[in-house]
Amino acid sequence: MKIKIDHIAKIEGHAGFVGHIVKGDIKKAQIEVQEGARLIESLLIGRNYEDVPVITSRICGVCPVIHCITSIKALEKAFDIQPSKETILLREIMLAGQTIQSHVLHIFFLSATDFFKDRDGIDLAKEKPEIVKKVLRLRDFGNNIIKTIGGRSVHPITPKVGGWHKRPTKEDLEKIKKESKNALAYSKVLIDLISSLKMPTFERKTEYIAYSPTNKYIGYIGEVKSSNGWSVKEEEFKNEIEEYQEEDLVVKLTSHNGKSYATDALARLHLNSNKLHPKAKKVLASSALKLPNYNPFYNTLAQSIEVMHLVEETQKNIEELESMHWKNLNTSFKIKSGEGAAILEAPRGILYHYYKTNNKGIITESDVITPTAQLLVNLNDDLKEYLPRIEKYSKEKREHEILKLVHAYDPCISCSVH
Repeated sequence: MKIKIDHIAKIEGHAGFVGHIVKGDIKKAQIEVQEGARLIESLLIGRNYEDVPVITSRICGVCPVIHCITSIKALEKAFDIQPSKETILLREIMLAGQTIQSHVLHIFFLSATDFFKDRDGIDLAKEKPEIVKKVLRLRDFGNNIIKTIGGRSVHPITPKVGGWHKRPTKEDLEKIKKESKNALAYSKVLIDLISSLKMPTFERKTEYIAYSPTNKYIGYIGEVKSSNGWSVKEEEFKNEIEEYQEEDLVVKLTSHNGKSYATDALARLHLNSNKLHPKAKKVLASSALKLPNYNPFYNTLAQSIEVMHLVEETQKNIEELESMHWKNLNTSFKIKSGEGAAILEAPRGILYHYYKTNNKGIITESDVITPTAQLLVNLNDDLKEYLPRIEKYSKEKREHEILKLVHAYDPCISCSVH
């Protein structure tokens, strides 16, 4: 039996699926990336360091902030820059806004719709109009954070190496904090909706890898940890995993000790759940998501719990900023030759940026490893194990179940072919 899905809708980018089943034996189950390599890493070579955050933010229109800030973090390491505490907090608030808007978009409009009759947002809006209004306001809250701090809601223009071209005012942040009260209530609405959905029964044990910040669930300073018990500094991550490329595939895939691994909201919960804020921690404890959990369909519930946490985190970070001095958020530095590697958590998982510069601040080497490039192998392995369970379904229902699993992963194909 050959299963072919020419185009997978409701994901960022273009991809299809092909599966071969011979007498119950899965010969192939693979996501087919339908985009060409964009070669952004090569485009950075010979560029001034100031161009890097602007260019890398174009890797993705859904999560440009994380590419911008991770590239800045790596360059600051290359130049031995220690950003101010205020700058780090502002970056964390902006990253929280990006993850909130990205998660809400995925959870509500791309994944949850698979569980409703017409499988689209219009059907869901007709069936649950009040919920839709609140969820849209929650996504607006995330976008407003990015716009307030980053200068606009897509491709931020205010962050720079060492600090900011322009900073928000305390009044701007006070407005975000005021809006967060409603956002917190809306996040519970989102959690309740996802909790009401009947998730498919499926598990495949995998290794979870995530960035684990010091004293924070998602944050700026920490190290990479694994559910298998190991941990490394972010500079050593590239040496811990293996990058490889398959024939006829433009994406550089990754593995750890020859096996696939997951790096997503479920991975973060497994490794960092003890650092959740009180309301999110309470919701997790009372939810159907019991740790350890190796059912990838629960990634959407994990994301919704993260949204609640990040609204709480935004409130906490703003309160801390309000008590600090804002005389100069920028850190002075001298351009020099150096190299820096940085990791932060993108909405979909670990994002790695590496740069090497000469003494004029020109990029001589660059490397980017995106979450989807890491997750695709794990997704394919899940599909191989899931297909036999749905082999006898009708063609339409079988394809629907495949898409349901793909959507749960929230892949960003454009990022994978950066």
